[in-house]
Amino acid sequence: ANATQNNLILLDLNQSTPAITARVGTTQPTGVVFDPVSGFFLVVSSLANNLVVLNPDTQQATSLRVGINPTSLAFNFRSSTLLTVNTASNTISVMDLQTQRVRAILGLTGSPQFAVDIHPRTNLAVIADQMNNRVLLVPLPR
Repeated sequence: ANATQNNLILLDLNQSTPAITARVGTTQPTGVVFDPVSGFFLVVSSLANNLVVLNPDTQQATSLRVGINPTSLAFNFRSSTLLTVNTASNTISVMDLQTQRVRAILGLTGSPQFAVDIHPRTNLAVIADQMNNRVLLVPLPR
């Protein structure tokens, strides 16, 4: 994810020197995860307020609406649960990626940027709140 140039850079790592194979335009990408089931990359586009689902083989991208100013994301491929932290609205969006629907929007207080992950078996979100020196544990809807 290359936020300063508003694009996603695809690299071929199978060569002795990694080579750029494509650049896919998106507005200020700020976080990316890989879905091992579909083989797609999931990218949050913070200024466009959406999630970009990118097929690296075809370079086709689909956008899905999430929260306002998503800046980080986590994905649990076992439960198809996607979580975005939305800085401008102080919320997290919980999405079922398989149905492409937002299941819940939960309010957060604390620092504006969070690091986040989801435990694969329990579907428990772990959110780092740097400003308040705490870790938040949030059970997510399935």
